[in-house]
Amino acid sequence: MFPRPDVQLNFIMYWLQTPQSLLSCTTAIYQIPMAPIENQHVFRISNCLENLKPVGTVTFYDVPTNDCGFEAINVSRSTYKWFDADYVAFHFRKTKLNPILRTLLKLVALKYILATFRIVPVVQNPPVQVWKVRIYAIPLDIDGARYIRLWRNYYKVALTAKQFENLWLELIAVIDFSAESWNTSSNVGFCLLPFLATHNSTKSNGSALENHHIQRWFRRKGYLASPETHASLESLVESVYDLLHLPDLSPYEQKHTGSSKLGIAVAEDYIAKTLNSYKNGEDIIKGLKSKLYPFQLRSLCKMYEKETIKKKDVVPNFVKLTTPTGQPYYYDTLNPGIYGHPELYFLPCGGILAENMGFGKTLICLALVLFSKHEVSIALADMAPVLNFNSNNVPTLQQVCVESITRNSLPWQYYKDELSAAVIQKIASLPAKFKILRYDEPNSAKLRRSRVVPNELELYLCSTTLIITPENLMHQWNDEVRKHFDSGCLKVLCISDRFKEQIVTDNSLHTNTISSVNAVISYDLVIISSPSLTRNSKIRHILEQVYWKRLIVDEGHSMNSKSSTHSSKVAALHAERRWAVTGTPTSGLTNLYMNEKSDSAQNPEAIDSSQKFVVKSKFNARDDLVKLGNLVAQYFRIEPFHTQSKLWNSSIIRGLIGTSSFATLLSLSNLLNSIMIRHSQNDIEKDLQLPNLFHTATFLKPSYHNRLSINLFTAVLAVNAISSERVGQDYMFDIKNRPQLRQLIRNLQFASFYWTGFSVEDAELLTQVIHETYKKLEKVKDAKSDMDMKLLHSSLQAAQEALSSESWRMASPSHEMQYFVEDLPPWIGALLAIDPSKSPDIFAAPHLKTVQRFYYKNRFVNPENNQKFIEGYLNDVKQFWTQYEEASLKNSHSKISNQEKVDPKSILAGTNDVPHYKENHKAQESLNTFNTLNSKDAHINAADMKRFRTAQLLGTASTKLSYLSCKLVGHFQDGIKSIVFFDNEDTAYFLLELLETLGVPFILYAHFIGTEQRANNLKTFANHNSSEGGISLIMDLNLASHGLTITCATHVYFTSPIWKRSIEAQAIKRTHRIGQTKDVHVETLILKGTLEEKMYSIRSKNSSDSPEDKLSSSSAEPQSVIDDDDIQNFIKEYKFLSADNHECEYAKFQVSDTNKAEKRRNDSCAEDEFSLLDHFSKLEKILTGTPLENSRVWHMMLFSRGNLQNIDAAGREKLSSHDLNLELVNPVQKEVIRDESNKPRKRVKF
Repeated sequence: MFPRPDVQLNFIMYWLQTPQSLLSCTTAIYQIPMAPIENQHVFRISNCLENLKPVGTVTFYDVPTNDCGFEAINVSRSTYKWFDADYVAFHFRKTKLNPILRTLLKLVALKYILATFRIVPVVQNPPVQVWKVRIYAIPLDIDGARYIRLWRNYYKVALTAKQFENLWLELIAVIDFSAESWNTSSNVGFCLLPFLATHNSTKSNGSALENHHIQRWFRRKGYLASPETHASLESLVESVYDLLHLPDLSPYEQKHTGSSKLGIAVAEDYIAKTLNSYKNGEDIIKGLKSKLYPFQLRSLCKMYEKETIKKKDVVPNFVKLTTPTGQPYYYDTLNPGIYGHPELYFLPCGGILAENMGFGKTLICLALVLFSKHEVSIALADMAPVLNFNSNNVPTLQQVCVESITRNSLPWQYYKDELSAAVIQKIASLPAKFKILRYDEPNSAKLRRSRVVPNELELYLCSTTLIITPENLMHQWNDEVRKHFDSGCLKVLCISDRFKEQIVTDNSLHTNTISSVNAVISYDLVIISSPSLTRNSKIRHILEQVYWKRLIVDEGHSMNSKSSTHSSKVAALHAERRWAVTGTPTSGLTNLYMNEKSDSAQNPEAIDSSQKFVVKSKFNARDDLVKLGNLVAQYFRIEPFHTQSKLWNSSIIRGLIGTSSFATLLSLSNLLNSIMIRHSQNDIEKDLQLPNLFHTATFLKPSYHNRLSINLFTAVLAVNAISSERVGQDYMFDIKNRPQLRQLIRNLQFASFYWTGFSVEDAELLTQVIHETYKKLEKVKDAKSDMDMKLLHSSLQAAQEALSSESWRMASPSHEMQYFVEDLPPWIGALLAIDPSKSPDIFAAPHLKTVQRFYYKNRFVNPENNQKFIEGYLNDVKQFWTQYEEASLKNSHSKISNQEKVDPKSILAGTNDVPHYKENHKAQESLNTFNTLNSKDAHINAADMKRFRTAQLLGTASTKLSYLSCKLVGHFQDGIKSIVFFDNEDTAYFLLELLETLGVPFILYAHFIGTEQRANNLKTFANHNSSEGGISLIMDLNLASHGLTITCATHVYFTSPIWKRSIEAQAIKRTHRIGQTKDVHVETLILKGTLEEKMYSIRSKNSSDSPEDKLSSSSAEPQSVIDDDDIQNFIKEYKFLSADNHECEYAKFQVSDTNKAEKRRNDSCAEDEFSLLDHFSKLEKILTGTPLENSRVWHMMLFSRGNLQNIDAAGREKLSSHDLNLELVNPVQKEVIRDESNKPRKRVKF
């Protein structure tokens, strides 16, 4: 505003006479007067409201409106008047103004903003007049902005960007951004500020308040005094992920398609034509056999759009805002300032294909390769081309044509069918090249300080896509090409260290080396394993000379590490288009959508539930942001983050933590939307309906040996609590003992399957400590001591019961699973049984294998030749015990040294001594028995061979092992493929031993077999012919997290409840995904009354708080079981398992029957006295309470055809590595039973 002439004259005289030190109330002071012409430009620019951006209004009360200085000049055609900051500062120089008003004066004086005002009367008693101020932002990019910058520079106190941000945040805290307040003069809003300073006049501070007001600014809201709750960094990052846009192809749906002069559709028309063809049911891509789901087609077209259509977008740090009058303007969160127009940048050619697990990302990528097969990578702008002919000579017309085609990246392959072989060969042999400058990274600090001289690198243009994939997923890419595409439509090169010898098929080559660049770029698709890329410098050198049309990194989350060798080698490759393919770009984006039903008919004891929920991994938001930053800066090379390595941390991470988190959140959301393609679960469910998923919790009664082991654990913990008086470092639950407690609880979980970690010496020591503790407690008489006395009594019973059990005493030193067998001749058990005095006979797996081999070798023996038969048997037994003794001594040392242990003696005594292990004397004792035994004592008779045929296994020492074997034998006979997930290697070995003994086919997928063998095993499992019987995949749970597709399996078993639901869901997603055509049945085995049952109930409670069919999150579970308070309280109750009245020492082969007709394999063959019997089952009524329950009791034959085939297969020569590769590339359906039982077994010791 301009005051009256007399007032203006006084103001000018004041400026000329008053020393600068007296002008402290003003916002800034001139150092050098600007030239008049420059002043004119400044006022012309700032006084033109049409070029400024309306922001909002501020209202003051108790304004001295009677002062003549407020009679300002009206803005043209408006009731508002010009606001003169210099005059207000001068006139009220001796008055303490409101801090917000001082901020306003400073920003106006420095021409960051302009203000107008109006006096608004408020009807009340007495009447009040308020000062309503409109605020206009002066954009930093306004025409003539350099004059504004000169104006600011002439002030003594010029503002930095950070200082402007602080002042601006103070001001917006009181601004009303609503259109209603701007357009209505009578609306004074809810925030009235005193004109003069009061004791309550303070500046707003705190990030929560500031973010609240920034959100008001973005949403054009009026003043709200109560800010929203301060959000954590994790919730902010999750909200960014929730703001991801769905792929939008609506602009192409009604587009009229055309073609270029060459007859090739441009990218927009190509996409529109594809969408129309799909809608009309026509083939969208020539050579693609499978039909894409609608969401897959949308992802494919969006990927192609991002690759080929050069688009500009607002730089991520510019947040779009809207004025109260509806005009757009922008706020820069990186260098705070207001702009009328945004800065733009070219979107990267590529991005992240982040569709959730199991929704066909591999197929989408391969379809994209075929979709753009004819296109050639385009050279970087301003790069010098390399001619393919001598420039000193006049080129021929043919050379000119070829050079023009290749240099301009013309899609000549589009006309490949119309060209002659000679023309095709000529063009393909002369690919275009161009030069770039490469700066090698110096290896030493001395070299880094010196001048780095760049070197030139020639890059070849091509139409080839390079895919980098983990070794264990390489076969899946090969399988998908064969499954979904016509033969010959893609020429594929597979590079892996495993292919020592080349394998050539009709359209592919599998090798471990490459000869030249020309050889590589002659393929449509090159698939290389990550180890081959990082380890083989020769291969890497050739790949770095190609300017790939497209670079795809499978499991692209591997690129979010800045310092890993893999990410640095991949980042060194050159490509026009870059994609990272992963369903889990970061931990926060790992959402697994589950729709589980319980099959109560299959398991009457199952917890009935039917719910939809989303499993979210617990994540660290800062780590997530760092990983995203590495992808953005290192892999996608998005500016300015690529060239400014610290910018991501300073602008994005600190911004989300600091005062401008909302603005930074919008910037990050803009960036992710520009590079990420991802559908919501709701959109996918509109296009795809997966088969039903039934998940059942099966509760089993602990076996005799399960009960003994778990009770011993409970006794040790109870005695430790009592003897340590539950305080100090001797107490197991003391915080300093957390690592030992964690391992102990882990071992307690293992005991639910089978455990032999307690020695006889440990149990005897436990009884000794109990007696000593009992004597101490007798001197104390109170309620607590009475409770402890009961615990000691129960602990003593548990220890004495174990010591009195002969089978437990025999299992403890041998660490073998016990199998109970009947109907064998007595002389077999006398020399080979673990305990010859027991009935039924108790054997270990190695002993049973010896018995089986002996029978198969002698089942046709002539009974009359008894002496020779006796000598042969005794030699076999002696040879077995000699080898068993050597193996036991060898494996015992590896068992002790390779595993983390917690010693019972250290728990009871309060020390951490090295544990003592008793040597296994069983082998030596048996050898001594053998030396004193003769044929007459044992009554060995060849005529007894006929009794072998009906010998049966009655059960095992493990409830879960007996139950699983029943299920897997049934699946084998029904031709069903199943997966068993284990989290303990001992569990796997015990299961493999029994399956091998029963002759049930299985495939192993675990850490202790090589990566190459694991890939072959998966392929064998997938191609197994189910008409020959079912097969089981025994799989390590830790290897089931990413990438694998095993849709051929329909039944899944977890040997114990999985604490982290995200891990369980990832394992289930191996089978329940696109490609699955049958219902999937999942069972989790749980021992009743144990820690497992408590774990399951806690986890089920945490995931069932939300209503049915609503999405719920289970991301808050503790990292470890023992970290949960409810689990700790359960363990501290020290509950002992009680014995049943009719308990036997083994768990029988029986399962609850479903009352459904089951189709069992019935291999017809004529039975005679030498034929082998199959396992069979019968329905029986079992008394488990009231009433009787139907159970299927299995009769497991010790000698079967499957077992005989297994033993024969173990004796065959193993396949060579080349044969394995041939099997991987060109699989043949056949039944393969692999013998893994001879490997050294790793045991987890207490």
